[in-house]
Amino acid sequence: MNDISNPGAAVEAFQAHLADAASGWSIGTFGAIAEFMRDSDETAAVIPTESGGRIWTARGAMAVTLAPDTLVIAYEGLSKYPDRWTHGVAFCLPQDGGSGSGRQGLSELGPDSGAVRNEDREAVLFDMGVGADNVDFCIRTADTGLIETLRRAEGSDILSSDSLAMAALKEANPHRVCLSVLGRVEVYQRIGSRDDASPTPEGPHTHLLPSLLKSGRTHSANTPVPAGWYPCLNLYPAHPIVDALGHAQPFDNAKHAAFQALLERFAPAGYMNEKQRIAVAVAAGDDPADYRPAGSRVARTAARIALRQLGHTDSDLPALAAWRRAHGGGGEADDDGH
Repeated sequence: MNDISNPGAAVEAFQAHLADAASGWSIGTFGAIAEFMRDSDETAAVIPTESGGRIWTARGAMAVTLAPDTLVIAYEGLSKYPDRWTHGVAFCLPQDGGSGSGRQGLSELGPDSGAVRNEDREAVLFDMGVGADNVDFCIRTADTGLIETLRRAEGSDILSSDSLAMAALKEANPHRVCLSVLGRVEVYQRIGSRDDASPTPEGPHTHLLPSLLKSGRTHSANTPVPAGWYPCLNLYPAHPIVDALGHAQPFDNAKHAAFQALLERFAPAGYMNEKQRIAVAVAAGDDPADYRPAGSRVARTAARIALRQLGHTDSDLPALAAWRRAHGGGGEADDDGH
């Protein structure tokens, strides 16, 4: 049964992964994103609710309330490495119910009464004004000096490289808070900077890339969000061949099977059928010259990924090498660089 638009299934999937330290999360847009993740031995408060839940650690937090019309889409994508693939789950809302504020320019929003932790609710929230359609990218601070600096810059574009307010933010390292209609991700760690040779920290972190924001897109073209919908929360379950930092690891069949089960419930129409068609044909030793590629981009991606995965699950199939030469394609990076 496909549960792609089943509200109860959406909450079930969310809560199963909320309690799993191997799963990562993000709320963001193309060019501005906040990511939440935690180590397996890291102290965390996990609180499920009727329609979502909250979690926080010393490094970051997340709170989510899923709407009844949340659409859940599990997907896989092609990697630039020919034996790898990416995967994720997008929790989406219709555009008329999933829009952010779209603010342009720095805006003070007042005390952050929605903060996950009680101690952060008196700190002041400022929308940085990225102008995204699906999220608001904010900072939160109780630093009176920084608050005054930001108030003087209110209404201005602070994303430019010569912005004094932006320089003050990088110096002060305030909390970053990314908001969507479905919830928030809060990051307490420092801001990474290429300019200062200060790499992005492991664990919860943010990326703000004005050059990508100019595209006006909400997500990578390789994420199959239907037209008329916005991604408002993203889940990244444990991957079978790479760790949370993207480093290669030995193939883990249990992790692979777990994500295939998510695909069975939440993949776009036709995706799993095409993967099955490829697997049956290769196992039967069919001639790859007789294969007629699927008509949709989603299904063609499914075919290529199925061949990559068979290289890990069934590498001894006699016909696999010929099929991969004929239909596997080379390495192909997602258009957001992953």
